[in-house]
Amino acid sequence: MSKRKKRRGANKPKSSSIRFRLHPKASEVADRLGDHTSLQHLGAILDKASEVSHELRECRYFKMLDQEHIEHIGKYDTLEQAYVFWKQLNQLMILSARTASRAVASIIDGLSSAVASKNELTLALMSRALLEHAAALHTLEKLIFPSQKHLVKVWPNVSKEPITEQDKEIHKELLRFVVGRRVQIAGDAIPFINDSIEAWKKFNKSLDSVPEQFKSTQILTMIDTFSKHQGLHDLRTVYEILCEYCHPNSASRTLDFNVAMSSPGKHVLQADTQESLRNGFRIVYGLFKRIVSPSCEAINRAFSTLSACRQPMSPYSYELKDPPIMGTRVVDDFGRVGWVETSEIFPMPIFNPVPLTDEQRERIECIHSVFKSTLSISLSERLELMSWEGPNLEDELRLFEHFVVVFLDELKDRGSINLRQRKLLYVAIVKCVEASSLDDLLSILPQAKSLPNIERVFARMKSQY
Repeated sequence: MSKRKKRRGANKPKSSSIRFRLHPKASEVADRLGDHTSLQHLGAILDKASEVSHELRECRYFKMLDQEHIEHIGKYDTLEQAYVFWKQLNQLMILSARTASRAVASIIDGLSSAVASKNELTLALMSRALLEHAAALHTLEKLIFPSQKHLVKVWPNVSKEPITEQDKEIHKELLRFVVGRRVQIAGDAIPFINDSIEAWKKFNKSLDSVPEQFKSTQILTMIDTFSKHQGLHDLRTVYEILCEYCHPNSASRTLDFNVAMSSPGKHVLQADTQESLRNGFRIVYGLFKRIVSPSCEAINRAFSTLSACRQPMSPYSYELKDPPIMGTRVVDDFGRVGWVETSEIFPMPIFNPVPLTDEQRERIECIHSVFKSTLSISLSERLELMSWEGPNLEDELRLFEHFVVVFLDELKDRGSINLRQRKLLYVAIVKCVEASSLDDLLSILPQAKSLPNIERVFARMKSQY
């Protein structure tokens, strides 16, 4: 365990990470079509998405457990189970809002550009995407909103609040919303183009291996739920028509034609001579206009509910945003990442110091001799720190001896490297212990990307220890 010294007065960014704005020419096109409200709805939701993104901009790192693993914690420590559950529920609401705000803003940017350029196919594709995201957020909001009063009451004292079945259902669906997917792709599992047909067949089969609890809900199920609201009975039909324009059917290929079917089997197609606002664009724009208002209302309700139900954001506590080489990453309960100098982390011993045997002292001296030119720690300080390890001393010694082996192997392969590179190499070796993958290591220690052959360092740490 360690005591971390916090610093107040962090330099927070003043602006949102979302920088989209409605295209100025889009309003000209909308005015020509007699529509004075659709872009206003989009602009209001773009502002809302920017507000959400700005508030949550520092929430960047999350580790999630499913219900099965949380239940397992409860077998040994019910207080820890409650803490993990409520912390994750809060983080899931943060992550849902943060990712949805970015997606919604991107869609609105696409809609605005499509209207401005009078691109029918892009308008159809983006309109369908807006309706899909609105339906998904509506489904989420419908589940969470009834528990708003309960959730608000939870946050002041999470350890004493019982976890209800409804709480578990909300957690399950939030997790599905955040990580839900239709296909499962391992990080480096995609075959190369010249790999065998069998390799590609095996890969295609693996795409269906998504665990049941992480499979995203069918979009038509959510569209149908959304359509049950009063006055929205036609949304499923509108969605189906938009899909026609997104697929390689006649609808998407004959947008610059006027198409008529005078009798079964007899079609008449005549090219549209209007160059400014073709009939196909007017049709798609009409579909877009129909879905904008209810979609924006649903998105706004979802953002408001997620904001109202999550734990109030406490002030950001860590000043260091750029990781120092000899620094330690700190992640708070809201997923905000900060850094502290290693020298500012003081051990908080939970064991009484133990006397070191001569053999242990000799091993520690060997470890110190390897790292003394890299780390600013004296032998006496090293001996004292090790003595506080109590019953964990042998494990800690073996771990540091493994650090020594990997460090010396790397120095041998790298030849002459400067002090900064040696420090970075040492920190990378240490951070490999808490990293589950190379990507995880690079997330924990971004500077390691500048270290040549970092994948070899990770492989040595994991294969030899």
